[in-house]
Amino acid sequence: MTDPSRPPHTGHASEFYMACREGNIDKVNRYLKTMTKREIDLIEESNRSTALHAASYHGHSEVVKRLLELGASTHTHNGYGYTAEQEAGNQATKDVFAKIKK
Repeated sequence: MTDPSRPPHTGHASEFYMACREGNIDKVNRYLKTMTKREIDLIEESNRSTALHAASYHGHSEVVKRLLELGASTHTHNGYGYTAEQEAGNQATKDVFAKIKK
């Protein structure tokens, strides 16, 4: 899902962020083996969002679920003022956030 009202990304995002954005769960899981919670919640300078925001926005519910299982922050606002839940790109992703809240 691309929003024409948002400016294009600038700079270079981390490989972890890109794996989440692309929905590559195998690659995401490999990175997560050595990452701290702080690294998981990092706001990328290139696009002002966390990896959770990217996975959510692009509707990668499996990646979102994995990040949330590891304690990724649901309270972080991106550069547009939205939480990852507010950025959910499809119903399956919204459902993952709803299940976590229960």
